[in-house]
Amino acid sequence: MQKRRSRVHPWKIVAVAAGAAVVVGVGVAIAVGASTASPPAAEPASSAAEPSGAPAADGRVAATPEQAYALSLPVLGAWLEDDFDHAWIATAGTLEAAAAALDYAARDDVQYGHWVDTFTQVLDIADAVSDGDQQAALAAYAPLSAQHPGPYADVIVDRSFSRVPADDALPHLDALDAAIAAGDHIAVRRSAGDVAEAFAEVIRAAQLHVPDEAHQVLTRLLPALHVVDDVHAAVRDDQTEDAAAAAAELRSAFDTFTAWHQSVSG
Repeated sequence: MQKRRSRVHPWKIVAVAAGAAVVVGVGVAIAVGASTASPPAAEPASSAAEPSGAPAADGRVAATPEQAYALSLPVLGAWLEDDFDHAWIATAGTLEAAAAALDYAARDDVQYGHWVDTFTQVLDIADAVSDGDQQAALAAYAPLSAQHPGPYADVIVDRSFSRVPADDALPHLDALDAAIAAGDHIAVRRSAGDVAEAFAEVIRAAQLHVPDEAHQVLTRLLPALHVVDDVHAAVRDDQTEDAAAAAAELRSAFDTFTAWHQSVSG
C-alpha cells in the first residue's frame, strides 16, 4: 500500500522543477534548470540528434537530450539517497529527460533500442519510488548511474513548462494514432517519445498545483507511462498490432489521471 507522504512546501517542488542547483557527489553543484549548469568538462556527451534552440545568452550551449538525461541522474540519486520520502519530486525530471532522448534517437535503430531499455529502467525507479521502496529504487538507479558518470558539459538544460502541459499532450496522442494507422515506424517512435515526454511534464506541472496530494501525482500517471513503454517495446519488435492495442489504452489511462487531478485541484 502506498504510504502517506508528508505535505511538501511548494517551494521545494519548484526548486527542482524550475532549476535550483542540487549538491551531489563530492560537493559538485549540478544543474536542472534554465539558470543552472554542470561543471565544465573536456568533451560533451554525444547524442543521436541535437536539440533545437539557440545557445544561452551567457555563451553556454543548450544541452543535447543525452546530456540533459545525464545531468538529471545525480540530482535524482541525491534525492533517492538523502530525501527518499520526497524523491518523487525529482523522478519526473529524469523520466522526461529519458523520454526526450528516446524521442531524438527514433531514427537510429541501435540508439532507439538503447533508449527504450533506459526508459524502462527509469520507470523501474519510478515504480519503486511510488511504492516507497528505497532499496529497490537505489538498485534500479545504480546501473543507470554507472552508464552515465559524465562528463557534465558546460551546458544549460531547459526545464521550463509549456503553458498547458495536459492540453499539449493531446495532439501527441493524436499524432501517435495517426502514425500507427499509417504504418510509419519512425513517426510512431517519435510520437510515442513525444507522449512520454509530455506525460512527464504533466507530472512536474501537476505536482505544483496540488500540494496536499503532490506525492500522488507520479503514482497516478505511472500506468499511462507504462502503456507508452509498451508501445515502444511493440514498435521495436515490429509488432504493429500490439502497438495499436497499447495506444488504444493511452487515452483511457490519461483520462483517468486527468479526472483524478481535477478532483483534487478543484
